[in-house]
Amino acid sequence: MKAYALVIAMLLLFAGGAAFLFLPQGKELQETALISAGRDQLRYENYRVHELMGGSQHVISLKSPGQNAWLALIDFPYGDPFSIKETNFRLVPLTAGRYAVLLGWKMAISPPAGSSEWIFWDAGRDLEGWECCNYRLLKDVSIDANGRGTLTLNPIPQRAGETQKLETTDAGRSWHRFTGL
Repeated sequence: MKAYALVIAMLLLFAGGAAFLFLPQGKELQETALISAGRDQLRYENYRVHELMGGSQHVISLKSPGQNAWLALIDFPYGDPFSIKETNFRLVPLTAGRYAVLLGWKMAISPPAGSSEWIFWDAGRDLEGWECCNYRLLKDVSIDANGRGTLTLNPIPQRAGETQKLETTDAGRSWHRFTGL
């Protein structure tokens, strides 16, 4: 009986492996949106992922005046094939011509005047105790001219690590649980 079960398991494993070889691989561009962000231009690309688990990949890239190449800011995987309109993508104007790009649990903040260094925030890396995956985690962000601001989250109740708000005093370079600015 054990030999029979082993043969069936081997056949299923072989059939599954063979089927995987015939699945389309890679990704296919589904839609693109161009968005003006002051003097910069953002390109939002949505790819359908053709792999075993499928889903979609969303890439937001930047092209500043005088640049020829696009710079990828956020590369975000979705387990399901969401369209751009179905995501929680937000372009939020800040002070002094700066802006923030929010998608899922990732954020990119444009550099302050005189700098070319973007600020990147990712809940998976930067939110202590956070458990993946809340695709609508980032709700809003604000940073004033003095570098103080809040990051408003959309927490799932009883989800580890998620809170209503974070705060910054260094223009978004670091975020801490909100204590009341």
